[in-house]
Amino acid sequence: MTLRSSTNLTGTDNGLCRSLYKAMGYSEEELTNRPVIGIANSWSTLVPGHYNLRELADFVRKGIYRAGGTAVEFGVISCCDGIANGHEGMKYILPAREVVCNSVEIEAQAHRLDALVLLASCDKILPGMLMAAARLDIPTIVVTGGVMQGGGMFDGRKSDATSNDEAAGMYHAGRITAAQLRALEDVSCPGCGSCSFLGTANTMACVSEALGMSLPGSALIPAVWADRQRSAL
Repeated sequence: MTLRSSTNLTGTDNGLCRSLYKAMGYSEEELTNRPVIGIANSWSTLVPGHYNLRELADFVRKGIYRAGGTAVEFGVISCCDGIANGHEGMKYILPAREVVCNSVEIEAQAHRLDALVLLASCDKILPGMLMAAARLDIPTIVVTGGVMQGGGMFDGRKSDATSNDEAAGMYHAGRITAAQLRALEDVSCPGCGSCSFLGTANTMACVSEALGMSLPGSALIPAVWADRQRSAL
């Protein structure tokens, strides 16, 4: 099978391309007869569902090399629906999906990548990446960041991110104090991961698995479990 990346990396006329890769530390072996696998990484410190993706990318890279490929990584934007909410910024969330899709497609086509690993979790980012995979029609697999664990007890049940909105209503109704409202903020989201309620982020992770785009049983592994890292290998 002819590799797409051979357009850039094979032959006497492609010395410039190989030289540019070598400028980043890639070896002759990595650039010779090995598929170049792109890691589309939407890591950021703005989105809890993507906070651990930089770490997961290290495990993805190990898996690529173990299978005989050469790993290359590029960044993709990500926005948090919960933070971009109730202000002008919320108008940018849905258009961001198209930007995610376009950027993944452009990067893969411009550099003639042979395959992709898509690192994403949340509401519009994962759908945007899946759209890019459909456009590109090259071997692609999804690795999600995993689920945020449930929060501490509030109002007789376990809390999650949406408990903060409910608590705000309870405060304005005089049912809880301001101190109780603020205390909930510290326990409702106990760690990174896609928000621990029945929302689009976790639903899309399940859809991705059902479509065969991610490994069976991987959608709902908590973000902080070691199994999440092993699933990225």
